[in-house]
Amino acid sequence: MPSGWNEVATRAFAKAGRPLSVTVMALDLFTRRRMIRYIEEFRSKQGQLPTLADLAQEGFDSERVKQALKEKVIEEFYVTLTNGTIVKGYKTT
Repeated sequence: MPSGWNEVATRAFAKAGRPLSVTVMALDLFTRRRMIRYIEEFRSKQGQLPTLADLAQEGFDSERVKQALKEKVIEEFYVTLTNGTIVKGYKTT
């Protein structure tokens, strides 16, 4: 593949008016372990489950989180914060 093929594909899809969706086949072992370790460390330090925004800040996009849910690496919960807000939290299985 030529260098920068992703930028070319992104521009082509944008020009056609279609979003470029990234297909994640499966989580590799390194990503799986890094996600599990991050969730466990976040939970021990913060005292709450990480949200999708927390995972995105660490570099796990929504496609990877969906794949991890599908592979049952993590579980999704609805969490009530102290201010009454309900958000989705993620926990390791």
